[in-house]
Amino acid sequence: MGGTAAVIGIIGTVIGAGGTLYKTYQEHEHAEKQEKRLKKERQRAAMLHDEKVKRLVGTQLAQYGAAGVRVGEGTPLDVIEETREKGAEEREAILRGYEYDIDAWKDRQRASIWEGGIGAGGTLLSGVGEYAKSPYAKNPFATI
Repeated sequence: MGGTAAVIGIIGTVIGAGGTLYKTYQEHEHAEKQEKRLKKERQRAAMLHDEKVKRLVGTQLAQYGAAGVRVGEGTPLDVIEETREKGAEEREAILRGYEYDIDAWKDRQRASIWEGGIGAGGTLLSGVGEYAKSPYAKNPFATI
């Protein structure tokens, strides 16, 4: 009877460690999907911003043209160039913001892997410790 209990205990320990590792794998997969989603979202946000800036510059050009103002020199040209520069700065800020989010998901991924490995190792060591305390460990042929 004692040998059976010890074997069942070992099997339970291995299953517990396997469950911890599987949970870690699932969390890792989720983090990878989130990272990919954020990268796509970042590209889309940058593209939408670029389109917005192009529309704004187009509106400025149309308004200057309707007013009969030459846009190839002087203040009108300065305004358009400033709009483009500010647009480029805003685009970089958008990309940086997403980069922080992506880095945070990568950190969660790494932490999940460590946590899972340590958890599985702890489960196995705990099981080994319990087995070592059992009379069966001292004499595998004992009947308790």
